[in-house]
Amino acid sequence: SEGNTVDFGDMTYNYRYGSATGSKTRAMPMGGYDGSGVSNVINVITMSTTGDAQDFGDLHETMSDGVGTTTNGTRSIVHTRSSGFTDVVLDSYSPISGGTTISFGNLSVARVYSPMNSCLSSPTRGVFPGGMTGPASVSGAIDYVEFATEGNAVDFGDMHTANSSGSYFSSAHGGL
Repeated sequence: SEGNTVDFGDMTYNYRYGSATGSKTRAMPMGGYDGSGVSNVINVITMSTTGDAQDFGDLHETMSDGVGTTTNGTRSIVHTRSSGFTDVVLDSYSPISGGTTISFGNLSVARVYSPMNSCLSSPTRGVFPGGMTGPASVSGAIDYVEFATEGNAVDFGDMHTANSSGSYFSSAHGGL
């Protein structure tokens, strides 16, 4: 229905430039700048209720920019970056039980900034398309990971036009 926004609650810290993941019932904003520095906190918000976010775990390192996540609702894969242009690290996280992220594998191409990478997935495969690879360069590489296995991402092909930002959606949660 149409209408104005309503105060839903508060995060456990100020949040900007982070990433997010989730499931059908929960949203998990994570990392980013917290007002005094870079954060590794993962919050959880239950979407069917209002109320403040809860601390739901930690990234194994701080995350300074939203570089992308993908999820099938059972396992989330998080691309972490704390500094520089060479980070290819992928971590695994459970949006069901929370906790600290663990190593999953690496991307085929390092990305420094790629908000378009959030939540592009199917129930079995997560995709990381494009992104900034340096101060003035972008990549058109499309990487994918299999949720059921741990390991490095596989180069899936290239985007028609290299891009560092955009907006995509997933079919893992019913196409919403």
